[in-house]
Amino acid sequence: MTTEVADIVGQVAEQAADDGTARAARAEPVGLLTWVIVAITLLPIVVVMARVFFGLGASFHATGDNAMNEMRVRDIGSHAVLVGPYSRDGWSHPGPLFYYLSAVPYRLLGSNTAAMLVDALLINGIAIAVIVATAKRWGGILLALPVALACAMLIVSLPNGFLENPWNPYVPVLPFGAFVITTWAAACGSRWAFLFAVFIGTFCMQTHIGYAPLVLALLAWCVVHILRDRPSHWLATFGWGSALLAVLWFPPLLQQVTSDSGNLRTIGHYFLNPPGRVHTISEGWRVVVAQFTFLPDWIAGLRNVSPWSGEPGVVIGPAPIPVLLAPFLIAIVVAFRSRRRVDSRLATAIVISLAASVYAIAHTISSMYEYRLRWVWVLAALAMAFTVYEAARLLAPRANARVSRAVLVAALALSATLASFGVANATSARPPDPGQAAIGQSLSEQVLRHLPRRPGVVLLQPTSFLASSASAAMQLYLERHGLHVVIPDTAPNRLSHGDHRVLRGERVRANLTIASDSGVDEIGARPGARLVAYVGKVPFPARAPLASRFNAVRRRTLNLFNPELVRLSQLLQAQAVFEFPPSR
Repeated sequence: MTTEVADIVGQVAEQAADDGTARAARAEPVGLLTWVIVAITLLPIVVVMARVFFGLGASFHATGDNAMNEMRVRDIGSHAVLVGPYSRDGWSHPGPLFYYLSAVPYRLLGSNTAAMLVDALLINGIAIAVIVATAKRWGGILLALPVALACAMLIVSLPNGFLENPWNPYVPVLPFGAFVITTWAAACGSRWAFLFAVFIGTFCMQTHIGYAPLVLALLAWCVVHILRDRPSHWLATFGWGSALLAVLWFPPLLQQVTSDSGNLRTIGHYFLNPPGRVHTISEGWRVVVAQFTFLPDWIAGLRNVSPWSGEPGVVIGPAPIPVLLAPFLIAIVVAFRSRRRVDSRLATAIVISLAASVYAIAHTISSMYEYRLRWVWVLAALAMAFTVYEAARLLAPRANARVSRAVLVAALALSATLASFGVANATSARPPDPGQAAIGQSLSEQVLRHLPRRPGVVLLQPTSFLASSASAAMQLYLERHGLHVVIPDTAPNRLSHGDHRVLRGERVRANLTIASDSGVDEIGARPGARLVAYVGKVPFPARAPLASRFNAVRRRTLNLFNPELVRLSQLLQAQAVFEFPPSR
């Protein structure tokens, strides 16, 4: 380790002695110290992984979207999986790469929800390792250290439970940072980095369509540089890249040409004919520069989100003051004046990503939910790491070996401090949606005990959005117990759950309707309804007088915030499963 530190100090001095003339990018080896930095940064993720794997085991069951995604991972190897996670807008995200990447860890680690959580942690951990190692290889230790610190800060500041949540808006966030860094390395001359960029960019796009403008813009910029700088190598580079793209995009293209309602065509129609309001460039700009204020979310944690719409507060509140944007712009000027290719191209990659983010956010349809936009945190963190890197390059010529060594030790100490905060957070991390997961598991256990003893499939029919979440949890639970569970045969259901999970004329063993809140009383009053499962604030027999009083108060007042109305609505919160005769 001492020899490694001495080599690092020598590299710093060599970088500082650069005469400022234009020079080609030169890759550096990734040494032991770099992997030590990566290990320190990833320590919180390792702690969460151990806590999830040994603490939850098979006792935790997914609900909602995570349950649907887990069912699709379970399909790998037995059923065709050609599209990505369902979006609830009548189409699925473009491709199933996330499912195929998750299949092997899922099977090896127990084929349960805990395995899905570990898989999300593996994806995020690998993304951080790629970011730091690539930064070291093409920017040296002066870049690797601030990049690692930025990743450590993100681990601490991202909401509790984010890293282990396999929800598709969350999973691509850190991999997108790896895509930016590998695209920059490819533009500097790395053939392997181009293949990594194609793979990671495809993963981000297929898992969540919102990344498409960012990925396409940055890849186009990268291709231009490859064509201009390495004309003798472009054929082999693009040949391998095209082959990789053909493999990765074969499933969604196959679905498009073999299905009556092609998913890619439906996505295109949705965005070309938006069913809701499209936002403005000004709103997109506000969201992006909000991460350059004095204490942005990626440093201080999630704040200022509208409780009514789930949108960032900066969209409707006072305009943010991006004080950190000034040093970043100065760093860009310094990078271009130095005529160092690696510096100027990294600056360009970040700027293109930020500009594409403004465009992508501005073209968001309907509500601009904050949880979909956290890639901006990653870009702001990379921009600040780049700013520190350029400042270090300016100050390095004035520092001797002793000062350089002291700064290196201080940076490692800061990284360890951030890791300790991350470990502290990890010890209190909760699994995704623990409340809804507990409700879904309780309902599922009750249903399993009360199923009639006759052959046939179990038909689930949710009656609300909340009931759909419980329905997905129930379907996953019952499938694990060897039952064939189906839902009504509709185009969205075939897309989200697969053709083999919709009713196709099979004999029905149990016809189950899932209801929530006030729907519990409505469905329960229908002829032939038999209650088989219930979870609520009050026992089921006590609901009738409360529901009667609630309806009386609601008829008397238009004020939805009437204290008695609010109290009664809270008491009536519940989810229930009713069985109807199979002929229904």
